[in-house]
Amino acid sequence: MCTFTGTEGSNPSLSAMILKEQLRNGEIMVFQPQNELEKSFILAAKNPAYRPKFYKDLINSDIYVVQEDVIRGEEVITRVSKGESIKVGKIEYNGKLYIPIFTSLMRLEAVLKSPKSYVAMNCLAFMEGARGSNLFLNYGSEFCKRFTAQEVESIIDGSIWNQPSGFTVPVGTKVRLGQPAKYPSEMIAALSDFFKQKNIVKKAYLALISYDTTNKIPPHTLIGIECDNEWDEMLSEVSIVLNNVKIPNPPVDFCRLTGKKDGNEAYFINFCKPFFIRTE
Repeated sequence: MCTFTGTEGSNPSLSAMILKEQLRNGEIMVFQPQNELEKSFILAAKNPAYRPKFYKDLINSDIYVVQEDVIRGEEVITRVSKGESIKVGKIEYNGKLYIPIFTSLMRLEAVLKSPKSYVAMNCLAFMEGARGSNLFLNYGSEFCKRFTAQEVESIIDGSIWNQPSGFTVPVGTKVRLGQPAKYPSEMIAALSDFFKQKNIVKKAYLALISYDTTNKIPPHTLIGIECDNEWDEMLSEVSIVLNNVKIPNPPVDFCRLTGKKDGNEAYFINFCKPFFIRTE
């Protein structure tokens, strides 16, 4: 486990002051991807369908950090592994402290005006060592992201992939299926782009479902998916996509289509046109 010591209080580190000066002067650097992680980051920033992939790429990639307490003027790149202790600086943004981390050495150097010592480290290992801290990815760049300490923890313990809680409909409950009055264009576009990345998904359908129960569950979105396998893994990823789009009739339920010709599946097969069909 790595131990990270940040610069606290009203006396920010040199790196923090340099970064703040860059932002005050409006010097946001044009973002040209330097590696696969940065390509993934750009896709995720522009389209929520690619955010699950970005999280996976992030934890499997190296990130770069400015190392504190190194002789000024010395420019060294150090690779750090678990079990080593380093000291990194923090920056203040909107009243909160963050550890700045970067997706490439170029991204880091773009916001520094003097040589510094850099640390390269696997991102997940860094997060484990920085537990409890907020992180700022690519501070000062066109494509950047803030990670709260809570989000960092969810990445470490894997809870970011948890599926939303479900419920069981009592036997004999009357189910009504139809189409939404307002078509959820943003959600359907994001889901379609996500399903394109998943060879296991063959078709996907949209419906509005309501239950005749005493629980007064409001009509909400139902997505029927023809999927070969890896159902649970696919649902854990799609939940991240849905967290970043507008849903006119929340929540969103999913049902797996297995080839039956009765129940919900009969409605999809006989009355719906799939919004996604794999053509490859």
